[in-house]
Amino acid sequence: RRRVVRGDREIGAAPVPEKWDEVFDVIVIGTGLAGMCAGITAAEKGLKTAILDKMARLGGSSLISGLNFACVGSDLQKKQGIEDRPEWLASDMTKVSGGLGDPELALVMSRGTARLFRFLTEHGVKWDGQLKKLGGHSAARVVWPLGGGTGVVFPLYDHAAKLPNCEIRKQVKVDDIVLDAKGRAV
Repeated sequence: RRRVVRGDREIGAAPVPEKWDEVFDVIVIGTGLAGMCAGITAAEKGLKTAILDKMARLGGSSLISGLNFACVGSDLQKKQGIEDRPEWLASDMTKVSGGLGDPELALVMSRGTARLFRFLTEHGVKWDGQLKKLGGHSAARVVWPLGGGTGVVFPLYDHAAKLPNCEIRKQVKVDDIVLDAKGRAV
């Protein structure tokens, strides 16, 4: 038997089909920054990957965003000799959120920013060389991609499109996720 889940609620149950039209190891929903990074990472690990987007164009809201981000330990910070720590960024996030965020998750995110910067750079994203200390930040750490969102999404798309085990599909709306008896998405 299978469970069909829409959002956070179960909407039905039925036998799991014996044969599927297609099979992938990983299906990523969304072609914005997070989706493209997840899809590329899975495909580069050798997994057969599909990255899906409901729109006729790729990139989601990332495409129209400036996509500047706070990064602790970027090459730009190192070049300029700016001292910074993930704990400081996490603390800044807690302050500007009025304490509403999860400090532990903020620290996890802060610790991953330099890795994301390297990932994006290695996958074709170019930076304008500026490093800014925007409101709420205790250090100059905000990096700016050339071309904003398009300067991030397009290089990631170009890279993913060259991976032999990665498919990117537009105009594919995902309404339901089907779970098998073990809770695995099938």
